[in-house]
Amino acid sequence: QEVGSTLSLAPNPAHGRSRFEAGEVVRRVELIDANGHAVRHWEPSIGATSQELSLDGLAPGPYRVRATLPDGRVRQANLVVD
Repeated sequence: QEVGSTLSLAPNPAHGRSRFEAGEVVRRVELIDANGHAVRHWEPSIGATSQELSLDGLAPGPYRVRATLPDGRVRQANLVVD
């Protein structure tokens, strides 16, 4: 699912793992729960535009994936963990 500009997630809904594709270099990725709390974060390799996200141990439900670009811009997408 794409929200805003150029951030997609697959599979979505997901169980265990999902992968984001940002279309541009990403500095940090956060997984935000329905209460607005960051429950996971990843720092992709330098120059990475995608990352596999481990979802093991997360409660089923809606989440938001927030990717921060090197210049501070943010891309977000909704993710459902089942």
